[in-house]
Amino acid sequence: MPLLADLPVVGKDDVYERDPLTALLRWSQEYGGVIRYNESVYFLTEPDLIGQVLARTDEDFIVPDTNPLQKNSFSIAESVARRRLQRRGQALAFQHSRIEAFAGRVVEITTAAIRHWQGGQRIALFEEMKGIFSRLSLLYLLGEEGIPLTSLVYHFVDTLFAIYNSPFDFPAWLPTPNRRRARTLSEQLRKEISQLIEQRRSGVGAHHDVLSMFTETSALDDHPMTQEVIFELLVLLLFVSAYAPIAALSWTWLLLAQSPEVESRLRKEIDEVLAGRTAQGTDLPHLPYLTGVIKESLRLYPPVWLIGRLAARDCELLGYTCAKGQRFHLCSYVVQRNPQFFPDPQCFLPERWLDGTLLESLPKWSYFPFGGGPHRCLGSVLALTALPLIVATIIQRFRFRLVNATEVRVQPQSLLTPANVSMIIEPCAPLAPTSSPLFQSGS
Repeated sequence: MPLLADLPVVGKDDVYERDPLTALLRWSQEYGGVIRYNESVYFLTEPDLIGQVLARTDEDFIVPDTNPLQKNSFSIAESVARRRLQRRGQALAFQHSRIEAFAGRVVEITTAAIRHWQGGQRIALFEEMKGIFSRLSLLYLLGEEGIPLTSLVYHFVDTLFAIYNSPFDFPAWLPTPNRRRARTLSEQLRKEISQLIEQRRSGVGAHHDVLSMFTETSALDDHPMTQEVIFELLVLLLFVSAYAPIAALSWTWLLLAQSPEVESRLRKEIDEVLAGRTAQGTDLPHLPYLTGVIKESLRLYPPVWLIGRLAARDCELLGYTCAKGQRFHLCSYVVQRNPQFFPDPQCFLPERWLDGTLLESLPKWSYFPFGGGPHRCLGSVLALTALPLIVATIIQRFRFRLVNATEVRVQPQSLLTPANVSMIIEPCAPLAPTSSPLFQSGS
């Protein structure tokens, strides 16, 4: 049985530091589905291997504990138990019925956010999408009283991402400026949420947000729903619902701005189905091209482009021997651009999803923008409801014209996000197709 340690090391090639996406695409072609970066880090781009690691998470593989605010170290068993509690909390928070009931608010929030837009106005796309989705997620999780916390929440989340994205691997005990800032913001947020919890438990007013549901739950997975448990669950939910949907929205608009024919076809479908009225959650099954646009955007630019796992013990992985402590990064960006699975993989082709047979014909783990296995992103249910409703609401009124495609950069950090994106808002009107260069990796 071959050892992973017998594979050639590619990490000495500094191309990864300059351009990790291009490096991984090239290495996948040269070395196959297992890429040994250094003595203990491996990238997986083979669907069967990825599926095994995802399915066996919490058994042979675990999710690395990367909480920069965590003061205690946990055993593997304790870490698994904590993550199971978090999964139960997410499952309750993102119930289908709760999200379906919230669909109308998505359209209301989007309509209110774009009411001030004017033709010819120049916007920073990512920040505009952040403004829409931040209000949406806080309303869903904390209710109307949570909206004033938007600045605090996103300052906190920004600081956490700065820690995750730091090129320096500081030890957890070292009080770096970002860690000190994150702890200060965490305490401020804890105080605000504690007050909201007390208000909910006092029974004043009727609420239908996730916070109210948690405060009405006596225990979760045998854990009493104390203020501390509720706070940790809410911080997790705020974090997982923060930037991934915002990135997905931004990539979708970028791709549409670069593909006038796709945008025109999408607008035609929306005009025919909605006939000028406001979109509703029940309309989504009748908007297949819109669904294809979202799926294709997630294929080309999955916000969670690397999923990390750690070998919890010595084990076997489809013929390879893995050693405890080895790290595995499952790369959806590379797999979802594999020409064996997706013809013309670099092209934005929403129609590839229209006949409904593509997913059935694909290897199971060749398309996984939301992960899979025991730790599949449960927030995907909210994202896949909110994203098309936001797009449908905006495209009925406006289109975006990219100011300068050569300035756009792909940022492959903890999330795959676009940078330097400036758009001109234009009232709905068809434009002649234009050509422009592909987006480029780099900061």
